Amino acid sequence: MIVYYLIIFIFILLLVIVKKKEFFYDCKYLPWGPNFEFCVNNCKNGKNLWDIQGQFCDDNKCNDLCLNCDNERCEWLSTWDKKKIRNEQKKRTMPKTTNDLVPKKLQIKAVYYLKNLKIEWDNHNDADKFMLQLINLSKPNNKVQIINIEGNKFEWNSTSLNINNKYSITMYALNKYGISDTSNNILITVE
Repeated sequence: MIVYYLIIFIFILLLVIVKKKEFFYDCKYLPWGPNFEFCVNNCKNGKNLWDIQGQFCDDNKCNDLCLNCDNERCEWLSTWDKKKIRNEQKKRTMPKTTNDLVPKKLQIKAVYYLKNLKIEWDNHNDADKFMLQLINLSKPNNKVQIINIEGNKFEWNSTSLNINNKYSITMYALNKYGISDTSNNILITVE
């Protein structure tokens, strides 16, 4: 019976030694500071604080720790960087099927009558806004017109098209998860 207790005691003692060894043989630096250089230098000079042996907080480890800091204690991160980091973290936690969250492809219809272009589309209730792409094919040097349509409108009207010109029309649906595939393309001639 004493032999069993002795074996268990030795086993527990070995576990404690291994855990202490892991603690002593790693860089335990918590990145912080007013700028990146301070963070790295502070990390490398932390012998007896977070690098017990004085050899594990090397240039690579310290650079990696400070580069991956996403906390407010890393003051060199600008507000934009912090937002970018938060967005990256959200992307990592988002479901793998983010394509299901992107709006569905639109099917558009266009009618031109009495100098008025009317475009209609189906709403799949998955878009926050829409983007219409209008290209004047008769004047190739003209720029592509992008028209943003806020909200859940299901039609768009225009009277600003040039007579005797041919236009290409496509649309996209947008939400916070992305942009839909390109809608069907419609060609119209304004006469």
